[in-house]
Amino acid sequence: MKLEELAKKVTGITYDSRAVKKGGCFVAVCGAHADGHKFINDAVKNGAVAIVSEQTVKVPSSVTNVVVTDTHIALAELSAAFFGYPSRKIRVVGITGTNGKTTITYLIEAVLKVAGRNVGVVGTVNWRYGGVLMPAPNTTPMSYDLQRLLNEMVKGGVQDVAMEVSSHALHQKRVDFVDFDAAVFTNLTHDHLDYHKTIEEYFEAKKGLFSSLLPSSVKAKKIAVVNIDDGWGRRLVFKCLSVEVFKYGFDEGDIRLTSLKISTAGNEMEIKTPWGKFSCTSRLKGKFNVSNILASVAVLGAFEIPLDVIKLGIEAIANVPGRLEDVPNNRGFSVFVDYAHTPDALKNVIEALRELKLQRIITVFGCGGDRDSAKRPLMGEVASLLSDVVIVTSDNPRGEDPVNIINDILPGVKKTGRDYIIAEDRREAIKKAVGMAKKGDIILIAGKGHETYQIVGKETRHFDDKEEVLKCLSA
Repeated sequence: MKLEELAKKVTGITYDSRAVKKGGCFVAVCGAHADGHKFINDAVKNGAVAIVSEQTVKVPSSVTNVVVTDTHIALAELSAAFFGYPSRKIRVVGITGTNGKTTITYLIEAVLKVAGRNVGVVGTVNWRYGGVLMPAPNTTPMSYDLQRLLNEMVKGGVQDVAMEVSSHALHQKRVDFVDFDAAVFTNLTHDHLDYHKTIEEYFEAKKGLFSSLLPSSVKAKKIAVVNIDDGWGRRLVFKCLSVEVFKYGFDEGDIRLTSLKISTAGNEMEIKTPWGKFSCTSRLKGKFNVSNILASVAVLGAFEIPLDVIKLGIEAIANVPGRLEDVPNNRGFSVFVDYAHTPDALKNVIEALRELKLQRIITVFGCGGDRDSAKRPLMGEVASLLSDVVIVTSDNPRGEDPVNIINDILPGVKKTGRDYIIAEDRREAIKKAVGMAKKGDIILIAGKGHETYQIVGKETRHFDDKEEVLKCLSA
């Protein structure tokens, strides 16, 4: 039986045996914490009439067992067919890379709204369209949840979707059978090596969006947008692409700068494109955000959005939640909250703040538990080297002892020979930073950005960096 045929015969599809309804199909996928094959009997008891598995399983004669090579791919194909291939009915942009994905979705959304389009966004901060706003349990949903969401967006009148595509999602086939119109590659730096093991494997996961998924899309016009200021991007352009390519960069590429002026207010720039030149002023700070703007311009220009509309959309954005987000105060110093949780992202953010030419930079940061531990000393070195004061603290320790995580960070900090402060409690670390700040200083609180929680052990507690700063400022 073909999976497309099976999708028409069942009342629903799920990868969670507890969610099976009478007449439904259960797909036994291997997740991070459990193997779905262990729950097949539960799925049958709950009313499943079809089981998709990677080996033949014993089920009642009334239940169909479809055996496939990879249940992740099967789940994606079944889900797309079940919901009537919703991505074929809307324009879909997938953005991948270590940094910049979230900001680019916000920029694309802002411009398309100015153009009068109905836009949906799937990303790290949330999933949203129209008046619907959903918390994002992960950057890119599982394939069934994604296809269901895209179907809801189609029903809600959405015309364009800007989607962050994580390396995990690509590796786990969550975006297979999504028909993309465009794909963006921002950069590749040290991250997620606990999962991918090597930077090469990390790149291979990202590459799949361009070498496989985009070319296989049924869309008539397909474009790839690639950052050629990044070495991995240059490799992607010359080795992996079989679709129309738009390259962007500061000095090279189809979309590039002809002038740039950086100030405390943001970035003033003139941009050259295949569709003409235009000038704009963005309140998003830092050179890395200029790169994000160039990526967005490339996509939007290729979509034939007029340059004056692109300019209006870019200039409409004051900030992106948790991305170099300013916390206003009347103390004479500046406070920024940022999601930077990789060595490169932390470097970019601190360098952006140094360009503001104020006084000291006080950086508060930690590293997540149960995640890539190799980046911890690298982040420590970057923070210490570029900051005037470093306060090493806790992030989301998860199942690890926060002290052990801090001890992994310290070799990098000590390598610079500079002074540092340890405050294991993140709330106390923020309090110390605000307490020592003087007029003209900048406080950067990095790592959690838009997040409103802290994961300690198996407990998720409410914690918001911005909220904590405001408490300290009002005390």
